[in-house]
This record gives sequence, C-alpha cells and structure tokens, in this order.
Amino acid sequence: MKRRRITRCLWVGTFFLCLLLAWRCAGTIENTYPSVSLRLGSGLTEAQAQSLAALLEEETAQYNVTSWWEEAGDAETAYAAADALAVRYCGTLGDVVQVELLDGAEPGALQQGAGLVSKGLALELWGSADVVGQEFTC
Repeated sequence: MKRRRITRCLWVGTFFLCLLLAWRCAGTIENTYPSVSLRLGSGLTEAQAQSLAALLEEETAQYNVTSWWEEAGDAETAYAAADALAVRYCGTLGDVVQVELLDGAEPGALQQGAGLVSKGLALELWGSADVVGQEFTC
C-alpha cells in the first residue's frame, strides 16, 4: 500500500513537471518568434532594408526587421571553384537560419568581407572544413 502511494506520487509529480516544461517552452517560443512574415516580389536592396529597420526602430522598440535574399552564383578560391547559393541578410542571422558553427563566429549584419560557408562548400573549395581566415570571392 505504501509502495503504491509512492508510485502514484511519482507519477503525479512527473505529470506536473511535464506540464510546467510544456508551459515554459510555449512561452519561450511565443516570445522568441512573435512575427509577421511578408514576401515581396523582388528583394530589397541593402539600403532599403536598412531604412526599413531604422524606421521601425524609431517607431517602437518592439519590432525587429530581418530581411534576406538568395543569390545563385560561383564561389572561387585560389584552389577551386564551385556553384554556391549565397544568402545575404540584414538584421539577425538567427531569424533567417539556425546554424551550428564548426568554428569562428557569425558575421554581423551587412558586414562586408565576411561570411559563413557550409561544410560541403568548404570541402569543395579548400578540401577542409577548417576555413576560418580563408578568402573566397562570390
């Protein structure tokens, strides 16, 4: 009888722990991504994206704007060339794509002369995934 009571208490405790965890996760997701998505027929220029971000910052601090666009092209190094898809962004890269970096740090918004390279592209261009500090043109 005592054992049955302990088992029930453990199950009830586990149930409430799961409810608490679900409630906390739901609140985190809601606060992280309260967003409205807008798809344009053509991409914004970097200047337009910056102007839009500056305008929304002036209006209220609760809005963040992240704009991104894709460009297909070639990436070249002194060693090789490969087809590549460039994702350019203005805002927060984490709003565009969640990535796990093998090395280095994510570049700042609209930072010139820096970028992220996928492991597959790094292997094609340099033959190694250790590419921090390497140069390429796109």
